[in-house]
Amino acid sequence: MRRRTAGPADPMMRVGHAVPCEARDVEAMAEAFAEELAQIGFDEARVLRIFRHPFYGGPHLAWRVLGEERLREIVARAVGPWRAMRVRVEDQAVPPESPRLWPRRE
Repeated sequence: MRRRTAGPADPMMRVGHAVPCEARDVEAMAEAFAEELAQIGFDEARVLRIFRHPFYGGPHLAWRVLGEERLREIVARAVGPWRAMRVRVEDQAVPPESPRLWPRRE
């Protein structure tokens, strides 16, 4: 049996492309990152830590290009509407008499 090797036609192969962009494009990207992180419950400090960390390439690029002060403004605007909402996840046992949403495995 021949082993398949990844090639340009392999749909599962990750491919990245460098795309030139301007400062306004980086700002739009930073807004998108900040809004997404705010929606999943991150506060301003946590969002800023992600932007400062070099592991996160896109956010870190925005931090380097836009600077700390501009990024603080973007993050504050993104986190603002989500401040009042808190997400709380609780696990609990389901009583055996409760209706099932999927069939029982036998």
